[in-house]
Amino acid sequence: MLRYFENVRLTLTLDFENLTFDREKGTFNGGRLHPSVSYCGRPLTHDTLNERGENQTFAIHHEILNEARLTALALALFFAAVRLQDEIPYTGGNGEPENPARLLVLDDVLIGLDYDHRIPVLELLRKEFLRSKRYQLVLLTHNRDWFDFCRLKVGTRGWNFIEICAQREGGPQQSDWPVRKEGSSDLLERAKDFLADPARKEIPAAANYARTSIEWALKELCARLHRPVPFTLEPHRLNTEVFLTALTRHPGRKKGGKKAIRKELQTELEALRKTVLNAYSHWHPTTAVEAEVTRAIAAAEKIAALLQEHK
Repeated sequence: MLRYFENVRLTLTLDFENLTFDREKGTFNGGRLHPSVSYCGRPLTHDTLNERGENQTFAIHHEILNEARLTALALALFFAAVRLQDEIPYTGGNGEPENPARLLVLDDVLIGLDYDHRIPVLELLRKEFLRSKRYQLVLLTHNRDWFDFCRLKVGTRGWNFIEICAQREGGPQQSDWPVRKEGSSDLLERAKDFLADPARKEIPAAANYARTSIEWALKELCARLHRPVPFTLEPHRLNTEVFLTALTRHPGRKKGGKKAIRKELQTELEALRKTVLNAYSHWHPTTAVEAEVTRAIAAAEKIAALLQEHK
């Protein structure tokens, strides 16, 4: 497993301490695994003499290695243990399935890795666990940038991407209530809800959800069609204009020779730039903005249809 982390330059051996049984006390002794870690071929150990004058070697890798390498080492050990567990023959009991369910949940375990070391983990998971189609894999993260990167890196085939937010005091006894978001389609439904419910018709909120839905869909369409967008140190500054320019300046082709975005849709989105697609323009009179939001929702639905075509 460590081979996937090429840049960590670590090697590992595990020495098993013999297991013995104390008949008088009725206890087991030993049975521990002692790691020996080397970095660039140099053992990370310390030799000393014990009270009896015997030479003892202590592992000191945890005192020397940085967080990224320690995390890579821990993940490699964990994944290797999971794979070894797979090799143990399984015998189902009465009423049990022939093959047990294999659920692998990784809850923000990559937070200690930089991006150069996170990407190999995705490759490791794909080759070692997903290729056999025996595992249900769940990746959890609080890092939105990493969430977006994973979504674009692994693609949509075989994956579901879900964003979960907390609605404060929205649950029983004022507990937090989970709100599930699934990309642009969910955002679009929220925009429709704010327009359709007479009791809480909030045009600015509907406009914001429509704009975010369009931005999300255009961004994902650029990724699927491999359209380059300008580099920026502040990704949040990439808006609909940037993605729309990338999709229209270099038009791609799909089956049948049609452009990625047809001229009428491009014209509609450009017309919406100064209203709904402008984050600072939601202070217009309600009657004027509601019509614009309705147009934006219709445009978002057309982009969603394009995403299905290029899935």
